[in-house]
Amino acid sequence: MRLILIRHGRTEENIKRIAQGHLPGRLSNEGMAQARMAADGLADEPMAAIFSSDLARARETAAIIARAHNLQTVLDPRLREQSFGIYEGRPVSELIDRMARENSDYTCFRAEGGECRDDLDARVTGFLTDLREIYTDETVAVVTHNGVLKLLLARMIGCEFQGNGHDAIGNGDAVVVNISPDGSASLERICPCDPARGAVLPEPVPAGV
Repeated sequence: MRLILIRHGRTEENIKRIAQGHLPGRLSNEGMAQARMAADGLADEPMAAIFSSDLARARETAAIIARAHNLQTVLDPRLREQSFGIYEGRPVSELIDRMARENSDYTCFRAEGGECRDDLDARVTGFLTDLREIYTDETVAVVTHNGVLKLLLARMIGCEFQGNGHDAIGNGDAVVVNISPDGSASLERICPCDPARGAVLPEPVPAGV
């Protein structure tokens, strides 16, 4: 199976540095343009299906890409971003400050009413397992969020992407991964929605991530 992982277009909340988590998010004009550029860049991909988080910012991005392939988007809540509980709708700096005070990070911190990385891992891994059982030789696109993309790439190919925080994978960017029948995976290519920006190179993930 070939898996095309796509991050949703930029939102108004991204611009304002607001923690979104399970909030719907509103695509900005730039985000809509990024979704269209992603659709153009992936126009020649033979997609058998396109799946998306059910949150509005991902769903709207996926709809633009799906139209170019005459596909209907399949929504799956397991592809949602990690929930940040009481910090959703608040400045990202407040979340970062709280983690710093507790000597924690996104991998182990759980805000009140939110999720930790293990919760995210469980639902995303379940989605990937189900996907592999249905699509063995086809190309499938998945539109989701930064945290989900980073986790999937770490689990599948043992690589992280350069950059910090919310910008580690650019809005509208796509990463193509080949998954063999035995479950092993390899990076095929990186597709920035704006080719002029260039691709971000992956780097190894520390053991245990």
